[in-house]
Amino acid sequence: MTRSLLAVASLVAAGFAWIVTTGGLERGARAERGKPSIADFMQVVHGPGGLRVQLQESLAGSGPADENAWKTVAARASVIAFLTEAVLAGSRPRKGDLPSWKAKVEAYGQTVSKLASAAAKRDLPAAKEQSAELAKSCRDCHKAHK
Repeated sequence: MTRSLLAVASLVAAGFAWIVTTGGLERGARAERGKPSIADFMQVVHGPGGLRVQLQESLAGSGPADENAWKTVAARASVIAFLTEAVLAGSRPRKGDLPSWKAKVEAYGQTVSKLASAAAKRDLPAAKEQSAELAKSCRDCHKAHK
């Protein structure tokens, strides 16, 4: 395994270990049925050093340096897509209506899947475009649901 893939695996494992050991915390209260919460997802994916931050850094400038770096970008995007379905799709927002939430989560998942696909094809312009779209979807969702 490359150093980058080990870093991704370590980050994801640490995030899930935290979720399991804390029971999944949301604003200081136990998350429903011990499942990871929206706050857990945000910490692992969007927090300092999170998967999306790592994706953005990898895509900056001239993009991933080699085949392994591209594989790491695709892997990170795939993990975010999985977590989106596993955590966000089954969650309810603190604010805003459920149909809006579901539509925004679906759009987020589609965007991150397109990013994974662009990375698999080594298409830097498309990957950067989807990464920017992902950031925009974050702002739109937070406006409606945070």
